[in-house]
Amino acid sequence: MMTATALSNKKKLLNVLLIDDEKTILDLNSFLLEEYFTVFSSENLTAAQKVLELHEIHIIVSDHFIGDENGLKFLISLKKSYPSIIKILFTSCISQEVMIESHNSQEIFKYLTKPCSNKMFLENMKLAEIAWQVLQFEIQMKNEHQEMKDLIGETDSKTYQIQQIKNAFSNLIDFTSKNLIYLTLATIICGLVTLTILYIIKSLLGFDIFK
Repeated sequence: MMTATALSNKKKLLNVLLIDDEKTILDLNSFLLEEYFTVFSSENLTAAQKVLELHEIHIIVSDHFIGDENGLKFLISLKKSYPSIIKILFTSCISQEVMIESHNSQEIFKYLTKPCSNKMFLENMKLAEIAWQVLQFEIQMKNEHQEMKDLIGETDSKTYQIQQIKNAFSNLIDFTSKNLIYLTLATIICGLVTLTILYIIKSLLGFDIFK
């Protein structure tokens, strides 16, 4: 397991958003993380949404029930808008209903039950950080794979165009060759016809027109 000492040597990379209506817990967790992450905190979902709009958030730790609001449903609702955010549900109890809902959504990375020791909290945050890095690597690989497919597609298209030009040029050469043969034959025939006519004229007129 990663210790707090090891974590302190890690350069701050990720932004964490903590959501909890219990200010004491919110302040405590913010204090624990501020050495290792850039921490944003919100006591309600409206404020949390504004933080998301203003900052690039990598990890969210949200309480389940925030006043009359539902933190789990809020996390699930971020799936389309913020698919890369790692989401952790921090709650005093996890019912079977909550487990089923979160499992079906496939959006919750971890469940942390209150009270949670500082060590366990930090270790799970480190796991969330690793999960985010792995997700970014997968996204990068997917994008590079798509770029490679597009490049291959462009290459195939250009190869096809080149082949079409070669075929057209070959057809033009064949056409020209055939027409040159026909033109040569036509010239020869015209010459023979001309000579024949001249001989006929010579015979009829009785003089040699070639003198």
